[in-house]
Amino acid sequence: MITKVRAQFTAQRIRFLIASGVSFALMIGITSLFEETGLLPADIAYAVAIAITITVNFCLYRWYIFPGDHKPMRVQAVQFVSSVIAFRLVELAVFTLLYRVIGLHYLIGLVLVLSTSFVSKYLFMGRFVFRSNPKIAVPEQDEQEPSPSHSFSDKVQRTA
Repeated sequence: MITKVRAQFTAQRIRFLIASGVSFALMIGITSLFEETGLLPADIAYAVAIAITITVNFCLYRWYIFPGDHKPMRVQAVQFVSSVIAFRLVELAVFTLLYRVIGLHYLIGLVLVLSTSFVSKYLFMGRFVFRSNPKIAVPEQDEQEPSPSHSFSDKVQRTA
């Protein structure tokens, strides 16, 4: 059982890395597109990129990184969007500080800001927003292997 949980956790981390790569590419691509074409200054372009990636990230978190039994989508979407907005406002403030006040090149600022928020978002989202529904979750097993006569449905009924 421990090996199975460890394998699931490892797969989840790999999915998070892949999805983060997609999000990272979107953020840099969108910000660079607007900055390099002169359509928007880098800090405004970054804010636009944030707005676009929120929807993409919700889908990735819900159905790819943390698949399984979830809260109702509307509840989860509100929790996700509010926590993402909080994270992104902090990121935007730090990026603006690095770019406008310190004068750091915008790409270096992007890499620094996005990479530092990486782990905290994974932990927060997995623990608070996309945690499996405890009423439907598989019950924990004792250290001993269960006898073959006990089926999964028996275990779920005993924990209900």
